Amino acid sequence: MEPAQISEIRLRKHTAAFVICYEVGRSVWHPGTVVGKFNQPTYTKTVGLGWRFAFACGLYSSNDLYPIDIYFQHQGVAVGSTLRSLEVVAIFNKARRTILQDWPIKSESADIPKVCTYQPDFAIPSNAKEGTKFPVIFSFTVTYAVEDTQEISCTLGHSLSSGLFADTRFFAYSIRRPSGGVRRPLPLFANGALLKAKSAYFVALLSNNGFSESKSATLDDTFPAGEESEILDYDYESDSDLSEAADLADVAESDGSDKTHSEPRLDHVVQSQRKGFGQTIVVKDVAYSTLKALIMYLYTGKILFSPLKSSGAEWSNKAKAGIHCSPKSMYRLADKIGLVHLKQKSREAIRAGLSESNILQEAVSGFTSRYDEIEAMEKAILLKNCRSPGVKAAMPDIMKRAIADGELSSAQGIITVLVERLMIKE
Repeated sequence: MEPAQISEIRLRKHTAAFVICYEVGRSVWHPGTVVGKFNQPTYTKTVGLGWRFAFACGLYSSNDLYPIDIYFQHQGVAVGSTLRSLEVVAIFNKARRTILQDWPIKSESADIPKVCTYQPDFAIPSNAKEGTKFPVIFSFTVTYAVEDTQEISCTLGHSLSSGLFADTRFFAYSIRRPSGGVRRPLPLFANGALLKAKSAYFVALLSNNGFSESKSATLDDTFPAGEESEILDYDYESDSDLSEAADLADVAESDGSDKTHSEPRLDHVVQSQRKGFGQTIVVKDVAYSTLKALIMYLYTGKILFSPLKSSGAEWSNKAKAGIHCSPKSMYRLADKIGLVHLKQKSREAIRAGLSESNILQEAVSGFTSRYDEIEAMEKAILLKNCRSPGVKAAMPDIMKRAIADGELSSAQGIITVLVERLMIKE
C-alpha cells in the first residue's frame, strides 16, 4: 500500500555552551547563579526548539573539586520535531573531553534525567589566590529531526509581520532561439532561507562570498542592465523545458537582426506595492520551467514531471495547470546541485516514460551519453527489447543519422552493442 502523504525529514544539530567556574575558596560557582545542591539542579535558559539543561553539585570528590551532575529537560520541544541524540563536551584550558556521546533521547519520557556527571581532571594550584576562577565550558549538541513543513511554517510566520516573503530573485531563460542559444529571461521570486535550508548549493549561491552570479538589488527592478538577455552558448540545446514557440522577435533573429534586448511580456511584469531588497541571480544554464519546478519542490517536497517528448504522451488539462518540468532537465539540475533524492525521482520518471517505441531514440540521445547511470539503464532496456517492433521501426532513421549524416557520435558505443546483439541468431 502506498502512503497517502510523505513528509521530508532532515537531521539537524543545535549546539549551546555554558560556563561554570571552579573558584578558589568555594567548591563550584556559576556566573549569575549558584549551581544547585546535590540532586537539586539549577536550570539554564531554554535553547534550541524548547529544551534546556541543568547543573547540580555531585558527590564530594577526593581532589577537593566537586563533580557536576548534568540534566536534560526536553518536554517543551516544538511539535513536529523528534529528538535523536545528545553529546556533551567539557572544555578546560582549550582541552576538549567528550563526557557523553550519542546518548539516545527518549522523547516520550516525562522524566528529567541526569544524563552524565563531569569529574574534574585538573587540580587547583596550591599557590592560587583566593577568588581565582577556573572556567569549564560545557558544550551540548542535540541532534534532532524536523519536518520540512515546519521550516516553511516558520518562514511564512515571519512574513506575516515583515510583509515580505521573497528576498531572492532569479532570472532564467525560457525560449530556445532558432539560430541557437536561449532568450527571454523571466523572473522567479523565492525565499532564500528556505532554499539554503534544503541545499548547500544555495548556501553558496546566496552567501555574500558566493558565486559571481549573485548580486544585491531591489526585487522589483527590471532585468539587470549588465546582463545579456540572450545567450548564444547554452549547455543543453535539447532542453525540453525551453519553449519552441516562435514570435516576431524570433523571426527577426532568424533574419539576422541584431537584437540585444527583449521587453518582458506584460504577464511577467511584477507589480509590487512594497519594494524588497535582496539577491538577484541570472541563471544561465537552467531553463525557467526547470528552476520554477525546483523551487516548488524545495518548498513542498512535491514535483510534477512532464511526459518524455519521445513518448508521444498527451497532458490532461488538469496536469497542464500545475508546475511541471522535464524529468531529463531536472535530473541534469539535481545532478549539478547535488540533490540526490530529486535526482532519483527524476531517474524514476525517465524510466517510467520509456517503452519499445522510444527507447532507441532515448538511448542514443546526447543527454543519455552524459550520465553513466542513465546510459546503463537505457542500454539494458534497449537490448532487452532490441527485436521488438518499435525498435525495429526506429532502426532505419537512427542508422541514417549515425552513418549517412554523421550524427550521434556520442552514441557509437550503444549502436555498436545493439548491432552486435541483433547479429546473434535467436
